[in-house]
Amino acid sequence: MSRKVIERNIAYDDEKMLYYVNMDYGKDWQGNRVKTTKTFKTKKEAVMAMKVFEADKARRLLATPAGETIESFGQYWLTFEKADIRITTKYAYSVTLNNHIIPYFKEKPLQKIGKEDIYKYFAYLKENKNLSQNTIRKHYDMLCGIFTSAVQAERIFISPMKTVRAPRPEPFENQIYNPRQILELFKAADGDRTEVAVHLAVYLGLRRGEICGLRWDNVDLEARAVYIVDSRTMAGAAVVDGPVKTDSSERRLKIPDGLVPTLEGAQARRDADKRELGRRYSNLGYVFCYRNGKPYRPNYLSALFSQMLERNGLPHIRFHDLRHTHGSIAILGAPLYDVSKSLGHSRQELTQRIYLKEIENVKSAAVDSVDNALRTAMSSSYL
Repeated sequence: MSRKVIERNIAYDDEKMLYYVNMDYGKDWQGNRVKTTKTFKTKKEAVMAMKVFEADKARRLLATPAGETIESFGQYWLTFEKADIRITTKYAYSVTLNNHIIPYFKEKPLQKIGKEDIYKYFAYLKENKNLSQNTIRKHYDMLCGIFTSAVQAERIFISPMKTVRAPRPEPFENQIYNPRQILELFKAADGDRTEVAVHLAVYLGLRRGEICGLRWDNVDLEARAVYIVDSRTMAGAAVVDGPVKTDSSERRLKIPDGLVPTLEGAQARRDADKRELGRRYSNLGYVFCYRNGKPYRPNYLSALFSQMLERNGLPHIRFHDLRHTHGSIAILGAPLYDVSKSLGHSRQELTQRIYLKEIENVKSAAVDSVDNALRTAMSSSYL
């Protein structure tokens, strides 16, 4: 038998010269999928049969009780279908659902939310909530997930997101320090509570959560290696301790010469604090911590960093921008693959997109280097 799909749910058998139409009636009371296949002699008959079937199915769906709202189904989707996602991601979804999506659509049934409603929602977010295109794109992705699930659960026939264009993301502008500013930053951070965190971010490009979650058990000064395996992040006001967010985020990094004195100094201070505080010292093993050994809240690190910049009259950047500073400098002298692995990115394309301008500068520098070499050679030939 030689069947070939010619349209969605329609196949043609060129040996039997018959058209096969697959009709999916949904699930029975036991949750089993109920399907049937009918044959037709002509394509016209097959197409017409499929249209009649789909129209009838749509009418039956519309005839069902319209009690399923974006609130009820959205909460189901978040609670059960997203039960295994990271706590921080689930918190972000919950904020989007409860603070934006549900208050806007209110009690409107899923079946009555169309493409126009989605576009109006996006406009509302931009004009009334002053959300960026990049944030609105996250709402788009979440709504796609909810409505796709609603189709699979047969609450609706077609997802309104199917014909909704994804919001175009705005280009991200990195706020970074140049090498001279980095030296000024190191001078300002000398002896400050943020010193270790600042050096780890600049030298290794670590995320804030990776710095707050780093323990001495994963620092090998003798072998000059740091193992990034843990993270300490925020989900609203709650601190979440756990593994780094992806497999690619788990990595081994070399401790460069410039970072060694900072880590050795932190280790010496830890030992001195242990002796001085005795039983009052919480021996939890964190590298970036209070004098009593207890770890900092990630949000507090950001606040301390901003205060330190302001006290020293340095240009304001986010703490996360130190990671971008590391990446922007690294990409000028190291292969894209190495930079991507060092930063813990899952894809090289992500590294390239974030540091695209720096890559373009590398290309320009390469061309200029050849041009200068040829000019020098040409000048010397005339001497």
